Amino acid sequence: MNPEGGNLWINKTAKVRFGDAETSTRWRVRSPKHSRYGLSSRNIPKMKRENPTIEICPGITRRTVAYGKTMYQMIATLAAGSRMSAHSHPQEQIVHILEGQMRLIVDGVPHELSSGDSFYLGSNVPHGVETVLPTRVLDTFSPPRDDYLAIDEKARQRAAA
Repeated sequence: MNPEGGNLWINKTAKVRFGDAETSTRWRVRSPKHSRYGLSSRNIPKMKRENPTIEICPGITRRTVAYGKTMYQMIATLAAGSRMSAHSHPQEQIVHILEGQMRLIVDGVPHELSSGDSFYLGSNVPHGVETVLPTRVLDTFSPPRDDYLAIDEKARQRAAA
């Protein structure tokens, strides 16, 4: 829940162009002044280019983009007609539609989302997905999805064996 209560719906407030889902995100500190905000080249985690693509459920995959001490970000790719049943998690989540169209069902209420739309989900809010068109989503979670990071690490270890 946001501080005012309920879910925050943001409609077409930001158009952000991202590269291909396989393109890695690069981070750098531009000047020492950032250290007063807690940023330094020593505490910014290195992003792993080899993050695996993981199937969440039939027709839906995810790939970790970036993470830190308090946030986790991934790109989800959803095939047309795919569904994810209602679930909840302790993390807050921001869903941003990069391309496509889907129905986000929050607490039983459907919300039609398409390219450029964003939606905030509070901690432990039940939500599910029905994909209308092939869709790519940038999902941001806080705190990080340690469960997803552990699955990524196991997949990397299996690939290296």
